[in-house]
Amino acid sequence: RPYPADYVEEKGYGDCKALTNYMQALLKYAGVESYPVLIKNGIMESDILTDFPSSQFNHVILWIPEQDTVWLESTSQVMPFNYIGLSNSDRHGLAVTPDSSFLITTPKYDYKTNRQISNVTINLLKNGHAQVDIKNVYSGYYLDELMGEIAKKSDNEREKWVHDQLPLTSFEILAADFSDLDERKKEPKLKFTLSNPRYATKSGSRLFLPINRLNRWNYIFPDTEGRRTEDIDLVYTFSEKDRIEVNLPPDLKVETMPESVSFKTDFAEYRFSLAQEKGKIKMERELTVKKKSLPHDRYNALQEFFENVRAFDKKNIVLK
Repeated sequence: RPYPADYVEEKGYGDCKALTNYMQALLKYAGVESYPVLIKNGIMESDILTDFPSSQFNHVILWIPEQDTVWLESTSQVMPFNYIGLSNSDRHGLAVTPDSSFLITTPKYDYKTNRQISNVTINLLKNGHAQVDIKNVYSGYYLDELMGEIAKKSDNEREKWVHDQLPLTSFEILAADFSDLDERKKEPKLKFTLSNPRYATKSGSRLFLPINRLNRWNYIFPDTEGRRTEDIDLVYTFSEKDRIEVNLPPDLKVETMPESVSFKTDFAEYRFSLAQEKGKIKMERELTVKKKSLPHDRYNALQEFFENVRAFDKKNIVLK
């Protein structure tokens, strides 16, 4: 049972019931009808049993059933407008109205919503030093992680987060822009300019340039040696798109470069293209994983797919 709206107004705080009730009161004063929806919150929580009436809920959000349906997560201080997060998504909730209560489905966020888009420009010197300009756009699952990590952090803490996120050694942050995050944009764009003295590795007259230094797939699925008996639920559905442009110094030429690849299954797809233009190299990488349930005997196919992704992400371009 929620605390009254005037209690929240006076104290400045409340739990999910109190804050949802408070938001409903504000909207009612503005002439907007809204209704609380009881749900079972949690990314790893299963959906409720819809054919068994019982108390299966641990959270409440707000539903505005106007012409354009709006959902509000009133408990979060950082969640963008009309985004309720993965822990509330794609599940049944109990909508409570003055006249009745009924089951309703919360929004589903698929790989088209859970995405990270990166645009990277690398200005490379012949000694392997590089200035790296990064523009990352986050939404869905990636936005959840971003908000949880740095939404309410200081500038120093955010810069430390950048150092923790990027697999580069001894780099310096020359500039960072987190303004979209502070404005709670639904798809914030973060911008970084870095100086990295060892982006590429020098060996004699050659320079080894990683094709994907910043966003490699590093997770290894363990070998079960055929002993797996449980089916596989791919819960985290997502997509990543990286565009990388490398500006080469005039006295370096491409000696060898990996061929473009593309491989696809019914549960995931990976594509990496490379092209050389005058004085620069352009690369595009796309990784998409769909929400799917696989029988246990397809574990090896899952393992093989991501091992191929991991192996290709580690390839190099040789410059001379």
